[in-house]
This record gives sequence, structure tokens and C-alpha cells, in this order.
Amino acid sequence: MTDPRPTTGQWKAIRDLERHLTVSAGAGAGKTWVLTERYTTMLAGRPLILPPLELEAEGQAGVAPSRPGQIVAITFTKEAAGEMKARIRERLSRWKADAEDEDKRQIALLQEEVERAVITTIHGYCSELLRQYPLEAGIDPQARVLEESEAVFRLEEAVREALDEGLSREDAGVLALLTEYGYEPLVRHVMEFYPSVREQTEDFAGMATQTLAKLDELQAGLAPAVETLEKLLRNVLSVDLDALDGKKGSVARALRLRAEYPEISRTLANWRDSGWEYLPEIGVLLEELTAGWGTLVKELKPDVNALKAHVPTLSRHIVPSGLRETVVHLSQLLQEIHILYTEKKTRDRALDFTDLQNLAVRLLQRADVRNWQAKRLRFLMVDEFQDTNPVQKRLLDALTEGNDDLRLFVVGDAKQSIYRFRGADVQVFLDTQDEVGRSGGEHVALAHNFRTQEPIIAFVNRLFELLMPETYEPMQATRPAAHSRPMIEVLHLTEEPGSVEQKLAEARTVARRIREMVGRETLIPNHDGTLRSVQYRDITILFSAMTHVYIYEHALQQAGIPYYIVGSRDFFRRQEIFDLVSVLQVLVEEMDTVARIGALRSPLFGVSDEALYWLGREGLVAPDWTQLPNWHRLAPDDQAKLTRAQTLFRLWREEKSYKNAAAVLTSILQHTGYEQALFLTFGGDQKVGNVRKLLEIAHEQPAERASVLAFLSDLQKRIDGEVKEEDAQVESDQSDVVKIMTVHKSKGLEFPVVILPDMARTFNLSEGGKFRYDPQRGLVPSFTENDAWNEFGYSTLLSEENKAKALAEERRKLYVAMTRARDYLLLVGTRALDKKTPPTLEDSRWFGWLQAAEVEKWEGVKWVHLGAQEDVMTTEVSVDGFQTDAAINGDAFANTEPTGDAVFAIDSNFAFVETSNQGNFAPDEHRNESAVSLEPRDVTVHIPASLAAHFPLLGPIQPRPDEIPGLTLSVSALLTYFTCPRQYYYKYALRLPELARPLEDTQQISLFDAVEAVEEPNLTPTELADTDAEHDPTVRGTLVHRVLELLQHPADLQPLLHRALTERKIVGEEAQRWIPLLTGDIQRYTESRLFREVQAATEQHSEMMFRLLVGKHAITGIIDKLYRKPDGRAVVLDYKTNRITRRQLNRTAHHYTPQLQLYTLVAEQLLGWHVERAVLYFTALDAEADVPVTPADLEEMQSRLHTACDHIARHDGETDFPQTEETGACGRCPYQLICRGDMLS
Repeated sequence: MTDPRPTTGQWKAIRDLERHLTVSAGAGAGKTWVLTERYTTMLAGRPLILPPLELEAEGQAGVAPSRPGQIVAITFTKEAAGEMKARIRERLSRWKADAEDEDKRQIALLQEEVERAVITTIHGYCSELLRQYPLEAGIDPQARVLEESEAVFRLEEAVREALDEGLSREDAGVLALLTEYGYEPLVRHVMEFYPSVREQTEDFAGMATQTLAKLDELQAGLAPAVETLEKLLRNVLSVDLDALDGKKGSVARALRLRAEYPEISRTLANWRDSGWEYLPEIGVLLEELTAGWGTLVKELKPDVNALKAHVPTLSRHIVPSGLRETVVHLSQLLQEIHILYTEKKTRDRALDFTDLQNLAVRLLQRADVRNWQAKRLRFLMVDEFQDTNPVQKRLLDALTEGNDDLRLFVVGDAKQSIYRFRGADVQVFLDTQDEVGRSGGEHVALAHNFRTQEPIIAFVNRLFELLMPETYEPMQATRPAAHSRPMIEVLHLTEEPGSVEQKLAEARTVARRIREMVGRETLIPNHDGTLRSVQYRDITILFSAMTHVYIYEHALQQAGIPYYIVGSRDFFRRQEIFDLVSVLQVLVEEMDTVARIGALRSPLFGVSDEALYWLGREGLVAPDWTQLPNWHRLAPDDQAKLTRAQTLFRLWREEKSYKNAAAVLTSILQHTGYEQALFLTFGGDQKVGNVRKLLEIAHEQPAERASVLAFLSDLQKRIDGEVKEEDAQVESDQSDVVKIMTVHKSKGLEFPVVILPDMARTFNLSEGGKFRYDPQRGLVPSFTENDAWNEFGYSTLLSEENKAKALAEERRKLYVAMTRARDYLLLVGTRALDKKTPPTLEDSRWFGWLQAAEVEKWEGVKWVHLGAQEDVMTTEVSVDGFQTDAAINGDAFANTEPTGDAVFAIDSNFAFVETSNQGNFAPDEHRNESAVSLEPRDVTVHIPASLAAHFPLLGPIQPRPDEIPGLTLSVSALLTYFTCPRQYYYKYALRLPELARPLEDTQQISLFDAVEAVEEPNLTPTELADTDAEHDPTVRGTLVHRVLELLQHPADLQPLLHRALTERKIVGEEAQRWIPLLTGDIQRYTESRLFREVQAATEQHSEMMFRLLVGKHAITGIIDKLYRKPDGRAVVLDYKTNRITRRQLNRTAHHYTPQLQLYTLVAEQLLGWHVERAVLYFTALDAEADVPVTPADLEEMQSRLHTACDHIARHDGETDFPQTEETGACGRCPYQLICRGDMLS
């Protein structure tokens, strides 16, 4: 693969190793590629790529090569660090492949060293530094890093202990704070403030001293401020008031002031004589001076306006004694909390993330440590520097101090700084730019955008030149428009936002718009310049805040749209977690009726509410439910469920006495089939992922917290404390689902279609906490009881500054959100058209900025006005003289024509308001009509009794096709079903344990196709059995697939083999026994024509995870390899490690045909690729076998998939899943004993 020529800016960032550099990398500027190339340039001493054409004549002077151990590369997230290391690995492999033989050994050594290189987050680097110098840092060498939730628990314990101890000794400071704020609010405010202030200082006594000194300075300005006030009052009164119309409000107010002035003057004089001791009447006086003026007459306007402007300035100089006392009391409390919290961490032999940073800074302030680092390091690279906080800047300064040979390279973009809530300060990046410039370094701007089509870039540039007029650096587009249609669409719901109903209406509009796009609108460019239709996987919904995401989830579920919330942090609030917690609570506390109800009603047992009613509160905790007087009233299925539940509760209660929580949870899942039940619900794969994550958390508990009681207690703390924990990740970027995430989570990512909903949401520009810290001003408290004090001191000034910073960050957040889009940008907001005050560019809503900029009038923007209607419209249906109401929800029949006399009202929630040059959601010219689904959805028809009597068949008897529940099936499960439906039933429906060793996936016979004429009988188990009994065939298959996933060049074979074995923890002599077997398989492949074709591919996907929609159902799996040849035609490649003979090749390939046809459907439907060939490669034989993938074959496969999924969804009885008629497939079935017994009976 040939590397592209860099731009001039990229070339400078890659090549210039001899001076400090700061780089501004705009959105889509190829920053990660630049970082990778610069890193390898440091290793090689010269760039590995060609320069820009305009600089080719300059030559490429190099520097001395470096080793990975001489470079520190710091990224913002672990994921970014992993991606950078992976890219460096890949780059070194390509360098090695093109290198001369004498250089290959040196490059191989670099490859090994890169695996140990410092490419990590700032916390990862600090942790590594502290491990190197534990004694110098004063920490336990075995100290661990607390999880965020653990740190929160320990801190809360420390806060409550400090308060309780203060109460017990009647500490005046604690009592005063509790009087002002209350106990629980004070706990909350301190827990919010303590972690953030530690980023600035841990010297709380020094903080108090600094703050009091600043308050003294502030109060020193009070005397001149009062003198100015008196002067301004005299100016107002110097106006000839008697000559003015006393009936006018402002004149009357001035006359009243004249009458009150002597008393006001005496009050100010007394205040001066008291030494400026604040009294409540002073606050009342100042407030009254600015009130009641109304519309000013011209004679009074300048003086009164000056008076109004001065009063807030004067108020800031007022320092009540209570404010000073609060500063002292709070600082003392924080110091006590800090001591207690530190003691708890010491007992736990643990550190938190802030400890890592602060201790590392102190460590580097030691001359011996700093000198050792200076000798070792040559280069320091820091990514995402715009999101650095001051303590992290101090760490970097400590690294570079006194090390003249260390070269600093920082990359960031001030326009993308959106982490103020974590303490990030964009000013740090800007100050560093100035410092580097003063030290002889240089600033480089990367303005070219390689991500987004030109019309979207032009739109973003135009908008942000208005929103950031002084600082915005325009992007330069490199991708021309792929078509002439608008790529920016605005859906304007013309209602005032705010109510849940209106938010739901907006969410449904978004869902309908997605349905309009998917499979219909050709908006996404292929590599050959053609356009393909939008798929779910192309769409990402970005939220500024996830407050109302549940409303959008509801709308997406109603519309049958698959989605996945990326980075959702509601793990401990999920129902599946509550269900399992309820069962554990029953085991620990037998008399807990609430827990029993929760467990019994859940899918774990499925007991009906009617049964629970008849049991009653007393009966729920009875030792034997069958002996209760109301037992006979229960339905038979409820009796069976309750009997089973009682048996299982006894079993698990016994198990918890000798098993840990993880083992008990495993038993619960095994005995109830809970995971399979979840799989059958909407979003089942996510719910099962969460269940398995809970199991992992249980497994990871240390011995002292592994019991059921201890684990349950820990879970309850996390639930009650509303600990934020991410859901399990079950979807990949290749899954065909709509992604939902925050703008923050989207940093560094890109998506074909970006939707920004809820753009009329009002920003919350205030800071919720009562305590703030400013490096220049110290501790700034706000007050609850004495709320008048919030106008004094630095509070209002700091609030104004923070409000301005928050508004600037909202602009940057919008920039980040919009620049994630590659091909289409959809903006959605609800705001009334008839606002009296038109929006401005200072508006507190994103949508207001669009309106203020008059985006509606811009060329290339499709702005659609949607007017509100009823949520469900009802109309009359006439059938042969009978009348009824039909309420039809959604766009059920939007593409069908009414027939006969029936009249259907289609609810779209919003009616289109015609605007010039706009049109509908989906103009006909870019729809793929062949993909339009005509199946009705969400139809509710209300039939009156009179009509039902005449037309009894109108009553629902059987479920409609659109009522079949949606399933998520793995490829393995589906192939098991086609091999033998009964085996599927035993394994996936009943979740029975396997009684014999099952066939591995790479050996399992699929009877997907019934072949009437086959020359030889089906493969027997003996023929399919592995010929090498010493090596587990499943492990062998896994290892071969792992190496082939990563293999790019034959020279990488041995390093990749060792890596794959190490990942499986196969080392030493055991690894040596594996290597010859694996080498033979893979070596043959590297010498094959097929491998050379893969190497020449223009695009490829390895181990591609997918989610293919089949009606309401979804099939998930992983494809070994998909690639496109230079001519644009695609190939599906699947590796098989079966030990078979050449005589068996054709028959074996026949049984894998359905799998390859399924993968072909994935390639064509999800990627839009035209598949020329689907091939099985058998590694043991170095043999290829083609699978038929003609349109007719794929159409038949699509039909079979629908039939199979619908059958599985509709049926749940054993007899509904017949045994296979191909008895040759039964030889190694893990359920053959059960099955044979059934046949014998």
C-alpha cells in the first residue's frame, strides 16, 4: 500500500525533530496518521514517506535514530493509546516488508521494543513512573489504583466520619457549616468539590490563608467604592427634578430618593465608622437603590444608569464576616477529610487517579529523578493537549525542565476543547503555544480536512466564522461533493420546546426520518464514486447531554430501529441488574418481601401478578407456598413456577454458604435460562452483555469481598449511590445498528450520517456546586441560608466568568458534533416560529444560533418546517354503512394506496409546512424504491361491538406477522438450527448442558441445504474428527484465525505466532509443540495465490463483526475476511482448519455453503459491495473451494433465513423443533442420549 503525500503542514509536523512543536489539528486533519508517521520518523531518524511534491527538491536531512524507550507518547484515552500502538505496529511491518535485508533485523528489534514502549494515558504514565520510584514517591510498591466507584465510597465514608466527629465534639465550624447547608447537601457539595480542588491544591490551610488575603484586598476597595456611590447619588439629585414631570415613574423615583437621601447618607457613614462590618440593611439599601426606576427620562438616564452599573461593583467589595468564617471552617473540614481519606487509601494499599498525578509531579521535582529521566528521554509527544488541566501541565513542565535535549511535540485543537467539567483548561494549550514560540519552537496548523464532503465543510466554516469570529481557523476540504443534493438538513418543529410530549414528538420525528433514510436514500459514496443507500450502521445520534435519551430509545423501539448506546453509564440502573440483585437479596434476607416480588415477577421465574396477589405479603415469606390456603386459586403454570422457585431458592441459599457470589450467580443463570429469556426481548444482546459483565465484576472481587453478602452490599452501595458505570459493550462499529452517544464520546470518531437532536435544549451555564476554587482568588463559597451573601465577594464575578467560558465551550461542543459527519448532517430542534424576541448569536440554545445565522436561507441547506398535530389522528372508516374509528399510529401505510371505501388517516405527528426549494423528508429523486417496505406497523384499530358482531373475523385470532417478537441469533445458533432443529432447542431454548463433546464450529455439519443427489454420503464424525489428537482443534482454529487476522507480510509470521500463543497463555515448551503445526498451516497460505490477492486488495476487513437484519430479527457473527480487488469486485473469504482429505473437500465445502452465502448477504446489504466470489480456504490442504453466490442463490438464502427466524420466534415447544432426518449428523451431537431416548420411547 502506497502512503499518500502529506500536506506541507503535515510534512513539517512529521519531519521536524530538532525543535519544539505545537500543532493545531483541525477536525479530520489526519492527526493520528501524522502521529504515527512522526513516531516512526523518530525511530528511523528520517521520514518513511515522500515529501509533498512542492518540497521534493529540498531533500530529507535526518537525525540520529531513536529507540522506543527514548520516547514518551501520551494520549487522552486508553483506546487512543491502543490505536496508536496498533498503527505503529502496522507501520513498522510495512517498513520492514520494504526494507533491505540488512535492515530487517534492526526493524524486528524495534517491533519488539515498541510492545514495551510508553504509549499511554497521562494516568498510565504517572502510574508507571511511580512504580519505578516507589520509595522516592513514598508509596507502597504494591499499591493499586482504586476504581472510580471505590474512590467515591471511600471519600463518602471520610466525609461522613469527619462531620460525625465534628458533631460529637460540638465543633463550632462543623456546626456552622451544617446550619448553613444541612447535613446531606453538605455531604454532596463537599464530595463534588474535593476531587476538583485536589487538581489545584492539597494544601487546604494554605488555601484558607490565600483566600483571606484576597478578601482583604477586595475589601480594601470598599471605601473608594462607597465614595463613588455617594458621588453618583449626588449627581442624580443634582438634576432639576422640580422642572420635570413628577407623574413619570423615573422622576417620581428620583424625588423619593431625594427625600430618603439624608437617611441613606447617615447609614453609609455609620457603616464606614463600623469598619465596614456588613449588616443586612446594607444589602436592602443597595438593592433598593437600583429598583423602581422604570423607563428613564433623558435628563436622568446617564446618571441613573451609572448608578445602576456601580452598585454591583460595590457589592463585590463587601466581605461579610460570615464569608470569612465559612472559608476557614470549610478549609478545616477539607483538611480533616483529606487526612481520613488518605488513611483509608493507605489501609487499602491504594491510590486514586488524582494521587497519580500529584505524586508524579512531586516525584519529578526531585533532581535525581528528573536527571535520570533527562538522560533517558529524547522525545515527548502529547495528544489532545487542548484538554489538559493545570496539574498535567505542571507534570510536563517538570519533565522538560533542565533537559535541553528533550523535544516537546504537543497536538491539539482549541476548537475541540470540551472537557471543562474534568478540569481541562483550553488556556493551557494556548499558553503552551506562546511558550514554545518564545523558546525557538514553532506552531504548525493542519487545516486540511480529509473526512468530510466539501458542502458540509463550507457550512461549518460559514457558521463558526460567525460563532467564533476572532479565533476560528477555517478548514480546507479535500473531499469534493459526491452528488448535487443538499447534505445539511434541518428539521424545525415549530412548537415551544420543554414538555415531555414535545420531546417525544421530536424523537418520533427522528425515528421516522431514520426509517425514511435506511435502505431508500442513496447518500453514502462508495470507493468507486457510486452511491449506496443508507444503512442503520451509518447513522449516529449525538446528544449534548443524555438527560432525555430514554425518550429517543422509546421512539426507536416503537419504530423497530435497532440501536446501541455507546458509553451509557447506567449499568447499575438496568432492570436485568435489579432482577439479579433481587434474587441475591432473597438469599441473604429471607423475609424481604419486596425482593421476593422483584425476583418472582422477573423473567427469572415469570410469576404473574395475580399469583402474587393470592399469596399476599404474609404468604410470600411462608416456608412452603403449597400449604397456603389460597394455593388452589393459582393457575397451574403459576403453581409450577412457584414450586420451582422455592426449590431453587433453597438450593442457592445452601450454595451461598460454601460458594462465592460469582459461583452463585453462575448457578442462578444456569438453572433459570435467564440469559435466553433476555435474548428474546428488545435489546436482548445488550441485556445479556450486562448480565455477563455483572458476573465478571463478581469474579474480580478480592477474597474478602467475594461472598454473596459482601458482594450484595457492594452492589447496593453502587445502586444507592447512583454510581456511573458503563454498560457492557456488545456491539461493534460494524454492527448494523444506529449508534447513540454523547458528543464527548464521539471525540476522534467519524460517521457517515450524524443526527443532532434536541438542539433547542437550553444550556445549563451555571455551576451546580456550592464551593468553587480559583487559582487567583482562592476558595469561593456560595450560600444557602444567607443567600444575600452570594452577591458579595468574588462569587458573582466568578459566576460571570464561568458562564462566558461555558458558553464558549458550548460553541466548541457544537463544532465537534458537526465535524463528526462525513456525508450527511441532520439537525433537529423544536422552537416556536412566533417568538417576539428573535434569537441572537448569544442565544443559549444551539438551534437559536442556526436561526440567528439565518441558516434557513443558505444555499445547500434543506430546512423543513414541521407543524404540530395530535399524537394520533382519528378518522372515520366506512364499511358498508357501518362506521368506526381507526387510529393508525406511525407512517404505517405511507407508501400504499387506499382501496374501496376505506379511508385511513396516517399519523405523522407533524404536518409539513411548505417552504420554497425544500420539499419532503425524502425526495423521490434519491430514493431506492425497490427497498421500500410496504409492511404496516403500529396499527391500532378500535372496533365497536356492533361491527364486531356482524364481522366476527375482524377480531384478532392469530398474531399478525408484525407481532412476531424480534430475535437476535448468532450464526452458530442459526447453523445449529439448520443442522438439527431439535439440537437448537436443547442447546439454545432449554440451555441444557452438553453431555458429550460437541463439534467445534469449524467442523460442524450444516444441513442448511437439502441436497437430493450427492455422489457420496454425508461426512461421518470419524471423517471430520481431528487427526492430531495432541492438539485441541478448537484452540488450533482460534490460533490460526488470530494470526491470519493480523498477517500482512510473510516475514511477520513468526512474531505473530508468538503473539497469538502468548495471548492464549501458551508459552515455553507447550508453545514449541504448537509452532510447527501452526507454521505449516499458515506458511502454505502465505505462499498461495489467494494471499497475494489479499495483499493487493484496495480495502479489506478482518474478523468483521456484523448484525444483519432479517425482518424483525437480527443475525450476528464474525466474518474472517472481506476484501475488494483493484477492479472493485469483492471476495468473501473464510478460513477452515479442518483435518480432511482431498476426497472430502467438495462434500465439506457443500456443508459450509450456507455460511458463506450468509456472509455474502452481509457484504452486499451492509457494505454495499458487489461480491464476485465466496471462497473457503482449507489451511491443511492449501485448497480453495468456491461457494455459489448468484442472485438466485442469495434470494433463496434470504427466504430461508426469514422462515427459520420466524419459526424460532413463534414456537417454544419441543415438538415444534423436529429431529434431523440426516442421522449421519448425530454421531457427535452433545444431546444424542436425550434424543435417542426420545426416539426409543
